[in-house]
Amino acid sequence: MIDELRCPKCNSAIEENAIYCPHCGSKFSKHGNKPRKSIIIAVVLVIIILLVCAVLSSRLVTIPSVVGKTREDAAALLKEKGVHVEFVTELTNNVEENIVYKQSFSGLHLPNSNIEPITLYVSEGIAVECPVVEGLTEQQAIQALESVGLKHSITRQYTTDLEKGVVFRQNQKGTVKSGSVVALSISKGIGQIVADQIGKNPQQAIDELSANGFNVVVHEYADGADIFSESQTIIGQDKTGIQPLGETIPLEANRPSLQIPSIDIT
Repeated sequence: MIDELRCPKCNSAIEENAIYCPHCGSKFSKHGNKPRKSIIIAVVLVIIILLVCAVLSSRLVTIPSVVGKTREDAAALLKEKGVHVEFVTELTNNVEENIVYKQSFSGLHLPNSNIEPITLYVSEGIAVECPVVEGLTEQQAIQALESVGLKHSITRQYTTDLEKGVVFRQNQKGTVKSGSVVALSISKGIGQIVADQIGKNPQQAIDELSANGFNVVVHEYADGADIFSESQTIIGQDKTGIQPLGETIPLEANRPSLQIPSIDIT
């Protein structure tokens, strides 16, 4: 009988749960008399598992980690593995621009498996909080921006209520990329709004602008005349917006219509 147990010393038949051999008196170990069939099955299973792993490993593709590489280098490396890549870009706290800081998968996988495409997360740059510098002096604003790694550009114009050198507008606030240029508008001094005079009578335009502290020059009025015709209007104005008090505002008026006398033919 194939599963019959025998004494390992005298080869005599023994019972399954025997502790001593009834023929030679040998004592058996705790597991010495268990059927060999279970051992054989375990060995066979181990062999099968090893064979399956060997077959699968020959087909597996290794997806390398590309974290820390540039976007271009990472894409080229994964392309060699036949992997389709998608990109997500965003600001980060400490990763330089164009560097991969995370990927959706790395390790072993079977070709054409459902893990493709692989998403690479690429830094747009290091995020910083842009300080609010409106109301500060030019020097204070520049120092505040440079302290967080930001650059600046400047335009200047007159304002109605701010002294010269005060920042009254900035084009970026909140979270921005380190190294970004923040455009600052800085007051050239206190000025006055120049009202639009187009379509008005020249004398009316002169009176209005003069009352607001501006000098006025009007061109193209009647040759040699020292007064304006009621039919004339302002058709051009060189300076608008906010201008400093005392600024000269050039205006252009149309020429008065010529009055042609009627001829009575009898």
